[in-house]
Amino acid sequence: MSLRPVAILISQEKPSLTGKRDITLIIYLPYKTRDRTPQRKRQKEITPIQEERIISLRKKYLRYSKFKLAILYQREYGEEISSWKIQKVIEKYRLYYHPKKTERIRRKRQRAVKKKRIAKLNA
Repeated sequence: MSLRPVAILISQEKPSLTGKRDITLIIYLPYKTRDRTPQRKRQKEITPIQEERIISLRKKYLRYSKFKLAILYQREYGEEISSWKIQKVIEKYRLYYHPKKTERIRRKRQRAVKKKRIAKLNA
């Protein structure tokens, strides 16, 4: 790993008769060699056909949970699908029973999350 020098000014004193100067400290930090984000990000494995089927099931049985819809999907189409996929489609198209109420609850939960303060991060 290669290091790069970084100079930090510690104190700035006025030059006097004694000849004092600025005191600098040199710290060696690693170079940023490459991007740390993943090369291939995970893609959703849901097909457009499955998406359409889930939407139609959800509209038909609006009050059913994602677990019940997964069972209904398997019975109706003979293909197993995870409840997580159903949940993601519901979130994407906002297929809730009470969309306004759900949005209000979502915003309320988001506001309730404690903010991270700088003073606590440094401590």
